[in-house]
Amino acid sequence: MSSNEDILRSRVYKFYSDHMNKGKTYKGKTYTLKHFMEEGVPRRTVYAIFQSFDNNLPASRKSGSGSTPKIFTPEIVKSLRRRFDHKDGISQRQAANMYQCSQGIISKKLKKLEISCRKKMRIPDQTEKQINDAKTLCGRLYRKFSKFSWILDDEPYFTLTHSNIHGSKNFNSSNVSKTPARVKFSKKKKFEKKVGVDRYWPEWIEQAID
Repeated sequence: MSSNEDILRSRVYKFYSDHMNKGKTYKGKTYTLKHFMEEGVPRRTVYAIFQSFDNNLPASRKSGSGSTPKIFTPEIVKSLRRRFDHKDGISQRQAANMYQCSQGIISKKLKKLEISCRKKMRIPDQTEKQINDAKTLCGRLYRKFSKFSWILDDEPYFTLTHSNIHGSKNFNSSNVSKTPARVKFSKKKKFEKKVGVDRYWPEWIEQAID
């Protein structure tokens, strides 16, 4: 029994063959594309069928011509859940290399497990005393300097922690309420240790610029 893809491919082949000789080839493709897009077939799908036609490929897919499917046993699915659910520090690409499959397969499996990637919430790395003192100190600053204008230095720096690394900003969870705080929250110190980068030009470069 033919699949829906084979039926659509056969229809496009026949329609295009019937109309390509009535004018220029490009005009025939344009007319065929317009016809099937009006039926709701995506443009990309029609162009892919055109490419198969130009490569003299049959309309019906040959059995066994696709890639070998990756079999996810219940044990592998459990392992995938353990690695991702309520965890951070792992990406879908890393898991794909680990399980020898594509990133798309990992994404589909996680979707079936209802595990989604979420962004960590940034919270101040403060003690209880610092939190209580903040309101008082902020009030003092406002009352004393409310009529002043401030110029803030916005130069980029490299922090000595992992807070600027993209992979550390996300976590995976099927239920955020059950995710540990150390996973779903990212603490940020008020003044993190940073490294400033300065550049020194050799004398011959300065002379060339001048």
